[in-house]
Amino acid sequence: MFKRKPKPKKLTLRQVHELYLLLRHALPKKEEAFLINEVEYILDHAVPGTLIASLEILYKSTPKKMNGIVAAALFIRGLKENNFFSYVEFTRTLHAR
Repeated sequence: MFKRKPKPKKLTLRQVHELYLLLRHALPKKEEAFLINEVEYILDHAVPGTLIASLEILYKSTPKKMNGIVAAALFIRGLKENNFFSYVEFTRTLHAR
């Protein structure tokens, strides 16, 4: 399907915050034990189009057509490589004060 596997961008703080604003309503209320559980929760609670919009932030380019498994795998990789959930934890800590 891919000539080369897409590599996530190294997001700027502004881009990580943009991703956070896009996903914040679909984030679990508390941190899950495993990344896959957090991602599953997000995908279950996100509004339609959120996954594609997230991939547009996370990657310079993504294939026009991809199946759901590939899209989810790219999403997970992009979140992981950009330490997205560390940012979520940091932001929640700020709001709790």
